[in-house]
Amino acid sequence: PYPPPGPRPPVPPITHIPPVTPFGPQMAPFGPQMAPYPGPGQHPGVPLPPRQPSIPLRDRIAAAAERGTIGKVLAFVGVAITLIGVILLLVAAAQAGWLRPELRVAGGAVLAAVLFGAGVVIGRTPEKRTGALGLVATGTATAWFTILAATSLYHWIPGTAGLIAAGAVAAAGLGIARWWDSQPLGVTLAVALLILAPFLTGGVDLTLVVFLLVYATASLGVQLGRDWTAMYILNTVAAVIPPALLLVAPGDTTVVQFVLVASAAFLLTLGSAVCLLRTTSHPMLLALIAPVGVLPIIGATDLLGHPIAAIMLASAGILLVVLAFTAQLITTAPLQIRTVWLSAGAASGAIAIGLAAGAQGATLGLFGVALAMGLSVRYAGELATALRVIGTVLGSFGLLVMLGQGALDQVLTADAVAEPLRITLAVGAALAVAAVTVLAYCWMRVSDKNTQGSIVMLAGLISLGLLTILCVSLGAWVSDGTDGGFRAGHMAATIVWASTAVIALLWARRLHGTPKTLAMTGGLGVIGAAVAKLFLFDLTALDGLFRAIAFIVVGLLLLSLGVAYAQSLTGRSDDTDRLTPNGPPTMPMHIG
Repeated sequence: PYPPPGPRPPVPPITHIPPVTPFGPQMAPFGPQMAPYPGPGQHPGVPLPPRQPSIPLRDRIAAAAERGTIGKVLAFVGVAITLIGVILLLVAAAQAGWLRPELRVAGGAVLAAVLFGAGVVIGRTPEKRTGALGLVATGTATAWFTILAATSLYHWIPGTAGLIAAGAVAAAGLGIARWWDSQPLGVTLAVALLILAPFLTGGVDLTLVVFLLVYATASLGVQLGRDWTAMYILNTVAAVIPPALLLVAPGDTTVVQFVLVASAAFLLTLGSAVCLLRTTSHPMLLALIAPVGVLPIIGATDLLGHPIAAIMLASAGILLVVLAFTAQLITTAPLQIRTVWLSAGAASGAIAIGLAAGAQGATLGLFGVALAMGLSVRYAGELATALRVIGTVLGSFGLLVMLGQGALDQVLTADAVAEPLRITLAVGAALAVAAVTVLAYCWMRVSDKNTQGSIVMLAGLISLGLLTILCVSLGAWVSDGTDGGFRAGHMAATIVWASTAVIALLWARRLHGTPKTLAMTGGLGVIGAAVAKLFLFDLTALDGLFRAIAFIVVGLLLLSLGVAYAQSLTGRSDDTDRLTPNGPPTMPMHIG
């Protein structure tokens, strides 16, 4: 029954809602749950690193003093100021006539001895050697200026005697540098001596060159057992630069004198590198600097003449190559260093062959050394890869040089180049074909089957171009540049192209997979090129007997190739027929 009409009682408010239980099985949420994105003002702050307090200037000065930096700077400034004072004293005394020349020189010698001796005495304590080094350097430089005054200013002693005296002073200073194990002192003395020596001799002459070579040889003993790369660089400068300056300096330098000086410089730089290789921390730098002794020889071709320069460069190249193969027995020379020396030896040999062959013989040198590198790979051991790379690089340069000498013009025009260059192109092309063949074989031995096909293709195309240059150059050389020789050369080149293609296609019958595809593609491509050359070039450029022979020979080659392929297909068909049954077996079959 419905409630009676009238006011209803108030409904109490809802204070608790029970949780709703979902109906059915509950499923896990799909995917990773992301945290709620923080609202404004809720981003956590990233703490910044604390700012380092600035070091006061007085603390930095104190730290520099503790490290000895201030002492070194003060010693250097003191050396410079003292030397300037000595020079000013000598100049002022000479201008004003205060003292007699004998007293000035004697005073300089006494001052030098006092400074040098004080430095030696103070330097006996290792903590005091910073200032002692400055005293020794100042005393040595003062002694050199005194010798310079006695030699060049007053002419009391000859230049040779002055050099001997300066060398004795340098030996004393370098001995102190080794005793105290101070490369900066040795470098300072070496630089000062290199600057002072030309003033003692009045310029660059043979006496100066010999003195610097003797100094560089003597200072090598100071560097043994030390990691003094800067000293080695200065010694190399002292040994190599003066012979090079001797070429442009006025004087009567004979061929024999220069040969002796340049040979000594090369042997000194290379031998020093070998001796110092065990203790240096920069072995690659020493290896790169060592072969620079050949540079004066390369620049002396006008003085020496091409034959003598070629002999010297060839000797240097042989020595570098021998050292590359034997350095591991003499010293701890890693593969990279021996590769550098091997490359330098190959370059020297290429230049030597080019000089021996004349002004246009660069290709002969490059291809000859590339061929030698390829032939040596089999016996090179761990240097085999370096030989392959060096030979390939030199051969590539040789191809570029050959193109620059007019090889392409010789192929297109009968009288494009002169007779000597024709011989050079012919011999260079023959060497290049041999080098390409040998290097391709060397690379194939260390390549997989797929790469071997690419190597054969590339080497074959390069060899075809070189054989064309060879045939045309020989024809032009034999006929003295006439049209007949030019046409005969192109006829031979076309036949060579077709023969090469036939050989490649016949060889492809024995291959399988990718190598067979590459050989087939290359052979067909060369055949297409030979046929195109016949109809596009030979048909118009050749005439008479040469044109007829080219067409007949190429046609016979292609016909023979077609017959060979047809026979191979017929043989395969017969073999297939033998294996295919034509009917039921005639012999009774027993099934047990």
